[in-house]
Formats: sequence, structure tokens, C-alpha cells
Amino acid sequence: MQYRRSTLLVVFFLAQCPSLASHASGQVGWGIVVDPQGTVSFTDMPEGAVWRIPPGGEPAKVALDKNSRALVLGEGGRLYGAEPAPLAALWAVDRDGTLSYLIPPGSNLPMDFRTFTLDSQGALYSVTSGTGTVLLQKRTPAGKIENLAGGGRGHADGRGNAARFQEIDGMAWGPDGLLYLADGPSIRTVSPDGSVETLGDRSVTDGEKGDLLGLTVAPDGTVYAADYGRRRALRISPGGEAQTVLEAGRLWAPTGVAVAGGDLYVLEQLRSPLAFLGDLGVGPYLQVRRVPAQGPPVVLARFWGGNTIAGLGVLAAVLLLLVLLLRRRRRTRYGSRRIRL
Repeated sequence: MQYRRSTLLVVFFLAQCPSLASHASGQVGWGIVVDPQGTVSFTDMPEGAVWRIPPGGEPAKVALDKNSRALVLGEGGRLYGAEPAPLAALWAVDRDGTLSYLIPPGSNLPMDFRTFTLDSQGALYSVTSGTGTVLLQKRTPAGKIENLAGGGRGHADGRGNAARFQEIDGMAWGPDGLLYLADGPSIRTVSPDGSVETLGDRSVTDGEKGDLLGLTVAPDGTVYAADYGRRRALRISPGGEAQTVLEAGRLWAPTGVAVAGGDLYVLEQLRSPLAFLGDLGVGPYLQVRRVPAQGPPVVLARFWGGNTIAGLGVLAAVLLLLVLLLRRRRRTRYGSRRIRL
């Protein structure tokens, strides 16, 4: 009887949070930007939203049902995001919250929009990845699409189709006019003519455990990158020398970085394999920290999943079931010993 009651209790709590199974996405976003006024904007992949934190203010959603991994900051605080294929859409959110599409869903562009950036002329850069290929592509303001660099999957410097990429994630423009890419364990640079080089001719993190996601380039040419696999944020010199500037600890892993006013802003999600808890909406799943030039990191915001209370109820029910089963097992053993006597 106790076993049946405990089982029914578990089923009851599971029924109260049906979104636990449907909410999982298994995705991380690295989009975080800081405008000249100090407003921090960032992506929230588990929630499917974009947030803004004004200086001294509270976080506020500015875009809903938007699953952009990356964010690009435009003039006047305008934010650009992209919906990955098959939607393959490019949208923008103004400071007042007005949303518009620059490329509407279903345009059938040969770009997967998993990552993207824009240049000062309005050209769009994104990637098309296949089983054995990684192509960096450019779409001009007139709508013409060209393969800028890449071909078969791998790692090789060169121009155009002679270059090879492993897995392009974050993109950022440098003060030298080059496009910087987070490509596996390496930072790559791409010139306007499609010439690709590896920063420092080396990997900046462990090739097996390291996984660079978001990156940004400071005005002096210093690169900052989020090493999700090693749970740290890196400062990388123009010569390719990497230095750890933030250790995320056991629970968190950096996904995106931004630099403003000499401070580093870090977007973090739960590390693997704990990331599934964030996808299920259970417990804390996202946070933003500011790393000042002097002093300890400061948490600007931390977000908890909407299923946290229900998830704790499920956990309590499961623990209760285990306790009752353990007691029943002990009683059965004790009774069998008495019968033998």
C-alpha cells in the first residue's frame, strides 16, 4: 500500500509540470553586448528571450520567443538577432522594444544562421555547415551571397576555399578590420578578401576539453573568449598568448563575453552535463557577471527556471519513495529472520 501511494505521489507531481520534457533544448547562447550607456543585453536560450539590464536597474525582457544564439549591437542601441534554419530569419529590436524583420522567416537562404554578425555596411556574415563542410558566407546589402572562405571540415589557414574550419561559433570585428572567429579551440581571423589565419598560429585552449563559444575584441586588439568546455573566460593577446581572467567554478560555464569601460561582462549557463536542468526550467540556469579591472566579479543577474518549485516537489517525492522502499526492504528482512527462529 505504501509503495502504491508513493508511486501515485510521484506521478502527481510529474503531472503538475508537463513542460519539463517539452522545454528541453540542449542549446547555449553566447550573445551579450554592452551599449555606450552601459545597458547590458544578452540572450536566454532556455527561455527563448532577450534581456536588457540598464545601469542600476532590473532585467527586463525585450524580445520573446526568439532563439538567437548571437547578438549584434547596432546604432542607437538597436539589437540584431537571428533565428537558425529552417526559419533562417534576421530580426532587430529597437530600444523601445519595437521588433522588425530584416530577413523574414522562410526566405530559403543558404545560411544556417546558427551564428552571424553584420559589418558597418550592412553586409551579413553567417555559416553553412554540413557533415563534412564548414563555409563562411557573406550576404551583401543587395542580397548577393558569396562563399568567403572554407570548404571541407578541418583546420587550415589560407585564402578562400583553401581555408578549413572546424566549428565556427562566436564572431566579432576587430579594430584592424578583420573578422575574428571562435573556431573549436582556436581564434581565427578573416580578411575582406577571404584570407584566413590562426591567431598566434596555435590553439588557445585544450583541443579535447576546450570549446570556445562567444568572443569579443577590445579596442587595443586584445581578444576575450568564453571557453565553455574548460569553464573559464580567456584574455588572448594579439600574439595568441592566453590567460585565464575568470574561473566559473563547478556549476557554471561562460558562453559569451563583452568588454566595456575596461570591464569584462560574462554570460554563463550551467556547465555540461548540468545544462539539462536549465533546459528543463529547474534551478538557476543563467547568470551575468561583471569582472572589473580591479576587484572581485559581481553578479548582475541570475535567473531561475519556472519549473523549480515543481521540480523540487518531484525530487522530494522520489526521495520519499526511496525511503519507503528502503524501510519495506528492512522490514521484510527482519520478518524473515524471525520466522527462521
